[in-house]
Amino acid sequence: MAHILVVDDRAPNRDYLATVLGYYGHTVAEAADGVEALASIRQVRPDLVITDLLMPNMDGEELARCLRDDPATQDLPVIFYTAAYFAREAGEIAARVGVRWVQPKPSEPQA
Repeated sequence: MAHILVVDDRAPNRDYLATVLGYYGHTVAEAADGVEALASIRQVRPDLVITDLLMPNMDGEELARCLRDDPATQDLPVIFYTAAYFAREAGEIAARVGVRWVQPKPSEPQA
């Protein structure tokens, strides 16, 4: 299974994803913002990053930009996991920073 980094400034959102992903056999690391995420990625490179967009210190857009600018992480898959009302703007941001997937939250788990 995959090692997934979940990045969100709200602990309940991280806990929800960690629980759902763990149920499907994935290992999950957590970070509260992009700064923590980059530090975590330097220690253990995940197979996937799921990040919120709106966070303090470093938001999801800047995190994705940093990942794309680094040859060691430029191909790391990233999913923006953001509030449904922000989905259109999130899609525009994703296109700017090389992120292919936007998942609205909350969302139902799927197999």
